[in-house]
This record gives sequence, C-alpha cells and structure tokens, in this order.
Amino acid sequence: METRVYGVNLDMILDGLEHQRLVDFELSDSEFIEIAESHGLVWSLKGFEHDYNIDGIQRGVLIRFIKL
Repeated sequence: METRVYGVNLDMILDGLEHQRLVDFELSDSEFIEIAESHGLVWSLKGFEHDYNIDGIQRGVLIRFIKL
C-alpha cells in the first residue's frame, strides 16, 4: 500500500453543491480522488513535501492523504 496526497482546487469547482460537499468533507475518497486527478493534483509523499516546502501549492487547495 502506498499513501498518496490528493488535492482539490476549490476555485476549479463550479458546482455550488459539489463545492459545499468538499468543504463539509462529505465526498468519499473515490470521489475526491477522481476530482483531484482531473485537477492534476496528485503527489507522492516526497513530492508533496517538496512542493509544499517551496510554496508550490497554492492556497484554496484541500488535500487528503489516502492509502491505496
């Protein structure tokens, strides 16, 4: 099993209902993964550490650590 970091950019969510479900943490992991992949925001732990430390991750991105 590997832990990956998935991010969803709230600015890219156009549907108000989906946006609210994200903020309220109501999305399942599989739904969150699908959106994160469509936004291109998926990291390994090491990759996330690097991007976070160089300020490569913008504000307004919700993240989840998911072990697959």
